[in-house]
Amino acid sequence: MHQDYVFLLPAPNEIVALPHARYVELVQGRLALPQYAGQQIRLGIVYVRMRNGQPAQAVNTTFSLLDFDATGHARPHPGKFSLEQNHAFYEAVRNSPYEDVDYDPEVQALRRTLRDEFAWTPSDKEQRLMLDHIFASAPPAAQ
Repeated sequence: MHQDYVFLLPAPNEIVALPHARYVELVQGRLALPQYAGQQIRLGIVYVRMRNGQPAQAVNTTFSLLDFDATGHARPHPGKFSLEQNHAFYEAVRNSPYEDVDYDPEVQALRRTLRDEFAWTPSDKEQRLMLDHIFASAPPAAQ
């Protein structure tokens, strides 16, 4: 069994956990977050393998951008680039041999081309904050 954990990152090193059901309401237009009206907010989703109802292992992450209209409703981000170009960025980040992908020349080139229109890369601290939020209250997994 898997579960996703959704985070809004309105400022560097700041995370706001958003329950999955609330995220669905947000993207379906049934929920407004007026505090983000008129802004573009970074979104992180961590997919976690569950064991005995507890988070056991992060298995995938996605990092995208979410636009909000003047009333705080999420709105589609049309973008100027194709999904294939966006996919190329994710693949470059995922397959980078660099410990810090920001130093990878391929990622840098794609980032310059796409101008981070679709995706972003969290800092080590932001990744740790999200993972700490997920695993801090979970008991150690049984061996």
